[in-house]
Amino acid sequence: MIFLADYTNRVQEINDYFDFIFVIDKSKNINLEDSIFEDEERLNQFNLSHLKNTSKYPFSSELKKTLKANAYLLLYNLIEGSVTAGIDAIFLAINQSDLKLNNLKKEMRELYLHFNMKPDSENQQQSLRIKDRTQLINRFNSLMDKKVEFKSKNKNNDIKIGYQAYLEKMGGEISGNIDAKKLEELAKKYGFTLPTTTIANELLIIKNKRNQLAHGEITFSEAGKDKSIEEMIALKNTVTQYFNSLMNNIKNYIENEEFKV
Repeated sequence: MIFLADYTNRVQEINDYFDFIFVIDKSKNINLEDSIFEDEERLNQFNLSHLKNTSKYPFSSELKKTLKANAYLLLYNLIEGSVTAGIDAIFLAINQSDLKLNNLKKEMRELYLHFNMKPDSENQQQSLRIKDRTQLINRFNSLMDKKVEFKSKNKNNDIKIGYQAYLEKMGGEISGNIDAKKLEELAKKYGFTLPTTTIANELLIIKNKRNQLAHGEITFSEAGKDKSIEEMIALKNTVTQYFNSLMNNIKNYIENEEFKV
């Protein structure tokens, strides 16, 4: 499944980055052996003339804290990106399953009805207010015999499918806000199962750090000063182990077609 390959790639990116910042954290400096550090003209092109003839580059404590702070952004990227991709995989599986409305479980059936009953434009919305009962009945009856498919077209005539179509029409629900409470809400809404372990504290820390950095409320140096590199690695391991289980749960949900009655 594509969403699992995407998840694996994201985890590898994070593991590579944590290997890197661990090495930096445990090192005082690095040898600069490339010939560019002897080429004043090339260095000047990048406004890096101060590095000319530098043989060793020191790693300051401020730099190490900044690199640890970047890890919060990578971890949040894993969390939000993986959840979004997993939900999208559910929607695409429904699209490809050749189902009718009464084949869907109650939760997904109601979600699909809300998606289809929402007017595409202000003109449709006004028309629905004028003759709402008749239009709703007619629209519902027409949906009963149609193949279930999450698909929409925006005002620019761009066609969206799956979860992206749902978000285009119904509005966003994931944007820098994923914590344990939000995960529970999404799991209940879309029908997948969360792992039995909880990482509520870890998710809250990552979400808050990500948002503080994104909104400029704290500097990267400030964000990275609270935890040692060992504590950051432990945080990463806890999160990836949890999401390994979550992605597997979503895979099983799709393979077993648990969105069906």
